[in-house]
Amino acid sequence: MKNVRIKVTILAAMFSLLAAGMFAYIPENTPENSFAEMIAAKSAEVTTLVFAGTEAVSKEVVSTKYEDREVMAKGHHAAAREASGSESVSTDKILYYEAKQEMLDAEQAMDEINQWIGMYQTKKSSDVVTFKKMKKYLAVKDTALRTLVEVLKTRENKMEVMKLKKAITKADKDFNRYKKLLKGTIELIPNKPLPEDKE
Repeated sequence: MKNVRIKVTILAAMFSLLAAGMFAYIPENTPENSFAEMIAAKSAEVTTLVFAGTEAVSKEVVSTKYEDREVMAKGHHAAAREASGSESVSTDKILYYEAKQEMLDAEQAMDEINQWIGMYQTKKSSDVVTFKKMKKYLAVKDTALRTLVEVLKTRENKMEVMKLKKAITKADKDFNRYKKLLKGTIELIPNKPLPEDKE
């Protein structure tokens, strides 16, 4: 009886796997599904959305500035300087940053990158380490983005927002630096189903 139950469990698992395979999406090796399009270009889009999605909240600060003019002192050849009135100067002081709709779009684009990144492989064995480095910097960018989203929910976040945006642009530079070192191409793994998007 125990053996029958084990066999039934194994059969059920096999049918589940078959059913999942039947309905799984297996991307074709097309330009639209290429690494350049789905990962590299989309990563650049994330950065653009991040910078568009952070809005500075500021206040106007009015300060007074004195103008100096050069005059000739009576009875002397030496020049002297004296104050001659004042001028009001207004500047905007950034208080903090808040998120715009583009930040949500950036998160969604990053989710798509995370969904697709495991679908690719290098065509040359010499590129394996380089590709791992590229994936590492995408992960660094992902962490910085998620942290930025949380920081934007707070106030007095000016310095932290600037720091995280710099971290994102640095991750881009590192990713592109290793991308230039590739000797071959990065292509889709044949017949590999696309994993479900993690909500």
